[in-house]
Amino acid sequence: MARRGGLETPILELCITAKPYYNGIFPEFPAGGEMDFDDILDIAEAAGKAGFRRIILTGSEPLRHPDIVDICIEIGRMRDFVEIGISTMGAELRNMSTTLKGAGVNLLEIRLDTLQKIKYEFMAGGNMSHVLKGISAAEKVGFLIRTMTRIIGGTNEDEAYDFCDVTKRHCFEQWFIELPQGSANRVSSDFIPGIRRNLREIDRRDGARRFKVESDAGLICLAQYEDMNRVRVSADMMLSAHDEQVSLKGMDMDALTEKLRWAFEPDKRMRFGIQLVEA
Repeated sequence: MARRGGLETPILELCITAKPYYNGIFPEFPAGGEMDFDDILDIAEAAGKAGFRRIILTGSEPLRHPDIVDICIEIGRMRDFVEIGISTMGAELRNMSTTLKGAGVNLLEIRLDTLQKIKYEFMAGGNMSHVLKGISAAEKVGFLIRTMTRIIGGTNEDEAYDFCDVTKRHCFEQWFIELPQGSANRVSSDFIPGIRRNLREIDRRDGARRFKVESDAGLICLAQYEDMNRVRVSADMMLSAHDEQVSLKGMDMDALTEKLRWAFEPDKRMRFGIQLVEA
């Protein structure tokens, strides 16, 4: 089955921290704690058996997990994954980039909704200068870097050109992500090609339209939350796939693999247009 082989397969987004390390105006994760080390590795092992070849460790700040380096090393030893990524706020990369690269991480998704220092402190509660230093350190080590920017109406859509400008000089993937359907501040990403001229669509991957200007070092990607090719496991071990949620707590390896295989495969109800109704 060709789609199991690599970068066209779904991504497992494994949330290993839920504790809110930053006090932002747009919190993404509820209060909680870290996922247990053994549970993380069990889910990753089951995911590899189920067909996943890409995994991204995420959460409020996965780099604050006390076992993050060992987690990355152990996942790398499984040899099932062609892509091991971390979704981070970025500040911790100042001191961890080299270590993470040595641990087998090859992708960083850096959540960055503004390039303005004061606005960043208001939105994310962190230090913008630390984030920029972290991104610079990661770039020097040689990661594939994606800057993930939610387009938030009335807040940061006026910075779209500034984000696009970064890809002229840096080999980043700049992702603009539309908020979920029904969000009060949702803005379409269709205006992006109009402010960055000569964009040429080169392909579509992971639910994102990917664009490039020939002279630019990086790419610009436009995506909607609903279309992103991801399966999510939350820090409380809830699996979200095919518009359903399933608890993975207490499952043995066979049961974990079965549930993750179900999540990995396309939703056959949608694929074949079958509508299931109860009698």
